[in-house]
Amino acid sequence: MKKLKVLLIAYNNLGKGGIQNQIMGIVRSLKDKVDFDIVVWDEVKDYYTPELKQYGVKIIRCFRNPGRTLLRRKADAFVRYGELQKIIRNVIREHGPYDAIHCHNAYDAAACLEAAYKAGIPVRISHAHNTENPNLSKKRIYPAYKALYQHNRKKIHRFATHMVGCSRQVVDYFFGEGYGKVVHIGIDLTEFQNIKAHKRNNMTTELLHVGNMSEQKNQLFLVDVMEELTKHNQNVHLTMIGSVSAYQEQVKERIAQTKLENYVSIMAPNTNVPEAMAAADLFVFPSTFEGFGIVLIEAQALGLKCLASDIVSKEANCGGIQYLPLEKGAAYWAEAINEEIKKGLGYDGEYDVSEFSVENMSGIIYHLYNGA
Repeated sequence: MKKLKVLLIAYNNLGKGGIQNQIMGIVRSLKDKVDFDIVVWDEVKDYYTPELKQYGVKIIRCFRNPGRTLLRRKADAFVRYGELQKIIRNVIREHGPYDAIHCHNAYDAAACLEAAYKAGIPVRISHAHNTENPNLSKKRIYPAYKALYQHNRKKIHRFATHMVGCSRQVVDYFFGEGYGKVVHIGIDLTEFQNIKAHKRNNMTTELLHVGNMSEQKNQLFLVDVMEELTKHNQNVHLTMIGSVSAYQEQVKERIAQTKLENYVSIMAPNTNVPEAMAAADLFVFPSTFEGFGIVLIEAQALGLKCLASDIVSKEANCGGIQYLPLEKGAAYWAEAINEEIKKGLGYDGEYDVSEFSVENMSGIIYHLYNGA
């Protein structure tokens, strides 16, 4: 059977992250049926590049200069449509033809889909991963961004043959209620279910957080939670695994200011996440906004109880998530963690995460690639 040829459009790069994990799951599962090319947009060191090259995936780097001044960089979102369309048109001309284009780059997908439509690519997929950023909605420029998003949404409706998202919440926000299809995130369940849970220190309750260091993932709030928690419980430790960023420096400063160096550790993004989860007692996930939260599925695959902010999709709950409101504050979260500790934390292995297998997700995606 002839292999399909698909052009994937990354959100930004191929470093570690939730969207990248989903792209990798698709590539790993379908590499024998599909030849993939991937467009990336920045020069960040790519964690997954060596693995992709082993599969014969062509990585196409399309760097852009958003401008030298702050004002020009802020204006870039409003003027880059034509440039993005031209870039993708050139990619298709040079590296195509393609059977499908699969865009993961939020509302910028509109320009890529229009280029694909004009080039005659029959299957054009817009794949949404996030809900609205509440921090953006507080800014003065928000009405302009909202108008831009609505414009690009109309373009996506016009030029996409398929609109999908990782949860109903995401689909309704991104495409509008009544549009789009939910394709749940998929993970390699064997990677987590074949690991034995083990305690690192029987005297210490180990909390774990995994997520890019950013306002979205809200690690500063976790430091505040630990400050409250350690007032009453000295036998607790938090490990955070996340990317190096300016926000991470703020987190480190807060840890130092609150004198929590012995209670909070930050690990590199290439840390073995399944092993870290196996050594943890409780997973904490206080996102300010979230498309889905794939790490919650991974944690539950190991039987790990999770505390998550109540904005996280309820579709992620396989029986192991307790949702907490952020507006209640750090002391409230600390008390909730203490209550879980009093109950006794352990691994019951009863969370059914089979719906979120990578085989399920990639099977649906492959049908889409075939025009189903």
